[in-house]
Amino acid sequence: MKKLLWIVIVVLALGGAGYGAVRARVVHVTWPPRALKAYQQHQTVAPLTAANSTLVTESKITSNLAGTGHFIALTLVFRVRNTALAQAGGQPNNVTGGTGAPALDARIKADVTLLCRSTHYAQVQTPAGDAVFRRRLDQILVRIFGAHQVGQVYLPSFITQ
Repeated sequence: MKKLLWIVIVVLALGGAGYGAVRARVVHVTWPPRALKAYQQHQTVAPLTAANSTLVTESKITSNLAGTGHFIALTLVFRVRNTALAQAGGQPNNVTGGTGAPALDARIKADVTLLCRSTHYAQVQTPAGDAVFRRRLDQILVRIFGAHQVGQVYLPSFITQ
């Protein structure tokens, strides 16, 4: 509707200048304006810091990979916002290294194990496959804690054989 209004205004302003002139002017009219789009895209969430988040370490996640007799063992380390951790049932700022809730630790490990069982050995051996595996790990954590609640995910121990 707004784009149509702009077209009518341009046509009335140009008068009888012809269709080509009107078309050339209308192509550059966009809604919302570019400055508003840029502002909307650059709105950020507060960064994760030691004060507003907890460092979680999920170790000893082991599984067989899909399709073959290959094996994977990994340790997962990530920072999660305290409010999201509490909403998921964990305890913020715990010193155990996990989420502070055995049920939540078990859920994370079960979801990661399911991901490992659906991943083939050849997929985690290539850089592209590793990137896909890491994106799926991120998706698991977003599903559990919510969007913009989890920081960078690290795999300090990642062994396949």
